[in-house]
Amino acid sequence: MVFKRIVTAIDRTPLEQEVFTQAADLAAAQNAELLLVHYFSHPINPTTTPPVGTAAVAGVGLQPTAGANMYPVTAENLELHQNAVDQERREEEAWLDRYRRQASDAGIAVQMECLPDDGSTGRRICDTAQSWNADLVVLGSKSRTGLAEAFLGSTSNHVVHHAHCPVMVIQHN
Repeated sequence: MVFKRIVTAIDRTPLEQEVFTQAADLAAAQNAELLLVHYFSHPINPTTTPPVGTAAVAGVGLQPTAGANMYPVTAENLELHQNAVDQERREEEAWLDRYRRQASDAGIAVQMECLPDDGSTGRRICDTAQSWNADLVVLGSKSRTGLAEAFLGSTSNHVVHHAHCPVMVIQHN
């Protein structure tokens, strides 16, 4: 099978280099374009946590906890939140850009997207692959099983079952 447009979802895991290497090698061998995508964790959005009508939200940069680290929704806290997201984006883009440069130096036509994770990474990868008209998605698997997968879900499982094109899943050895 010949691939011309490959979406590669990379996250910060022990598999990141292997996922990139497999996708880049395939892109180089088939003269395919490569789109590197990364969805980074970011501070909780104080305008949506907790539900509308309450007076407090989770602290900037913290995961919500049972009433701890709560701050009122103010213009200052919203600005702090946006600054934290912007800083996280810059750091993640710099990390992903190292892979983009590696691919470019190898003669691969490459683009990258680095976006905040909204909790629906699998759906977003499928949407990106569809809108970019990809003919292959390459991603890693964190190898969750049992209850962990039932409660947390599996991005790779979602992509395998919902992508419009073939999916290559790189597993941890």
